[in-house]
Amino acid sequence: FLLVFDKECQQWWYTQAQAIPPNSSKEEVDRIRLEQFGKFSASVEVGLMDYEGGDGGDGVKSLLNALVKRYGPSSLTSVRRDENGYIDDNANQLPEVRKAKEALRQIALLFSLLKDYQPVESITQILAADDDAKIDAICMLDPGTGYLPPSFGIPTVSFPEPPTLGAKLFPGSLAKGEARMVETGRILKLELVDGGSGYVETPDVQISAPPGDGTNKKIQATAK
Repeated sequence: FLLVFDKECQQWWYTQAQAIPPNSSKEEVDRIRLEQFGKFSASVEVGLMDYEGGDGGDGVKSLLNALVKRYGPSSLTSVRRDENGYIDDNANQLPEVRKAKEALRQIALLFSLLKDYQPVESITQILAADDDAKIDAICMLDPGTGYLPPSFGIPTVSFPEPPTLGAKLFPGSLAKGEARMVETGRILKLELVDGGSGYVETPDVQISAPPGDGTNKKIQATAK
């Protein structure tokens, strides 16, 4: 991971290649590079000692957070972002943004291999931030029955929280919607006010139940 995403480690690796004699055979080159990689691995292990200890997984979480801050999109200070802190859609195809998002995926993969103290919540947040899925429409499956005319109040439309909401490393925002009613009390349509951010899958959207007998509606939203 470090040899792919860390510039200083890459520079060290390239510099070490200069120590290989020009006339070395393939077998000699492989042997020398293997020795060099062994030294590199040993130095990394020394650095990881700061995150060891019987602390119930706090060291694992600290290491994950440190890697995300250093190599993820949050490290790109010069990239334009929206009001929620996410990278602007027009900047998502920049090489540095693509590489930072790939680093997030690799970090999630590495920590998902842990048997002990696997930071499941943090991994979920990383994948959500990488996808940065926003809801772009609400599809009403059943308009329900028993609602009163809009003058008596409009039912509320609520979305589940995205995994990144409240996370320290990723902003995330809750989607918002509104119901449009006709005077007879029937729900005409649902309008998306804010698509939110940080979702990883299509959520179920809840409409408040009508007073008395009626149908408690569940609405399926679509996300991209």
